[in-house]
Amino acid sequence: APVPGPYNFSNLLMKRARAQGFIVSDYLDRKEPAVAKLIEWHKEGRIRYRTDLVTGLGRAPQAINRLFAGSNRGKLIVKVSEEP
Repeated sequence: APVPGPYNFSNLLMKRARAQGFIVSDYLDRKEPAVAKLIEWHKEGRIRYRTDLVTGLGRAPQAINRLFAGSNRGKLIVKVSEEP
């Protein structure tokens, strides 16, 4: 079975590369300017997003399976009603 998680760290060492984690909560003090910039970029069309819409609560189990299979494109939404 494949090793869970990253492996082959010898390549990382031999190439003198660096792996570093990123935790968004370390940057909460910069949230307001970041949100403003993201909104600006979205309005300019520089940031786009996709949605993958599945209609009907009965299709929710198949939709969830799409998450695990990686076959969804964008944010997966299950529409259960016509009401807003």
